[in-house]
Formats: sequence, C-alpha cells, structure tokens
Amino acid sequence: MKDLEERYVTVLDDFQHRVENRIRNHKDEAGFPQLPDNVSEEDLSNYLFDYQAALDSEGTERSRYTIAVSFCVYQY
Repeated sequence: MKDLEERYVTVLDDFQHRVENRIRNHKDEAGFPQLPDNVSEEDLSNYLFDYQAALDSEGTERSRYTIAVSFCVYQY
C-alpha cells in the first residue's frame, strides 16, 4: 500500500493552484513579475485561498466575483 501512496499524486487545476504553480515554476526567470516588497508570499497565498473560496461558493458568477472583489478592497 505504501508503494501506491508514493506514486499517487493529486492534481488540482483551480485558479489558486494554477497561479501558485506558475509562480513556483517561473519566479526565477528574467521578466517574470515579482511580488512587491510590501506583499509576502504568505499574503499572496492567503489572498488566493480566499479568492478561490469565493469562486467555489454557490451563486452566480457575478455574485462570486463581487465577493472576491469586495474582499480584495476590504483587505488592502
């Protein structure tokens, strides 16, 4: 069973994970956007988590977007 667990990989393809994977895979490349000095990786991760939660919530696309934008404005 342990052998199976070592080979089992969960792939998440939602907005949060796509952004985090792009940053992880390309952050050292020339020309790739960098985080501003006043934003930590933890801040970005928390924001992406909350944004993804809004996207995953029930409701229309417009209401989910409104929740995410409201959070962004409220947080900063």
